[in-house]
Amino acid sequence: MAAVAISDALALVSRMPSDPSLEEFARWQADVQDAVHEVSRTAPYGRTTRPVIELFHVAVGVPFRMEAGPAGERVVDLGGYREALRDSLLHVNERMSAGPTTDLSEALRIVLDAFPHRDARELGELLGVRPPAVRRLRQGLRSRVTEERVLAIAELVEELTFADRPRYTQWHWFWSQNADLDGRRPIDLLEENPAGARQQLVSAARH
Repeated sequence: MAAVAISDALALVSRMPSDPSLEEFARWQADVQDAVHEVSRTAPYGRTTRPVIELFHVAVGVPFRMEAGPAGERVVDLGGYREALRDSLLHVNERMSAGPTTDLSEALRIVLDAFPHRDARELGELLGVRPPAVRRLRQGLRSRVTEERVLAIAELVEELTFADRPRYTQWHWFWSQNADLDGRRPIDLLEENPAGARQQLVSAARH
């Protein structure tokens, strides 16, 4: 549904009238804003995500100027507005289309970059390893980790980021009781069965 809404919005943007009258532009912009609302309605997390919020800001902008002509005032300099709309729509589409990484090294990078100020003990508890292993990982060295657990954590970090949660609340999300998990903490499920609980955890991260 969201992919269709984005495709429709992109098609509408490409049909932006050339040097329209203010009335023509107003009708077209209203159609664009309706299309953006449809994108937000069908996109995961709707209008609460950073890419969709940025898209709204672009859609309601007024990046043009008026110029007098033989038939009255015309709206000119719309090229930048059209490109900004197109880029914002493509950004939303790219973020929605990106699947979770299946590469362990990339997943470790996502997790370590997300929590640079957490000490080795804290990160070790999240990753299920001892502090010396975290220090080796931070130095780019190899260390034994549970692959399914790291991949699940990386996906959850990406989901929480897309839902526009600040980093400090992302960290506490893993350690807080969650109503979508029957009052259990995400870390509890990661410790028990990271592969089996992964979809349930992703669903909880989206709420």
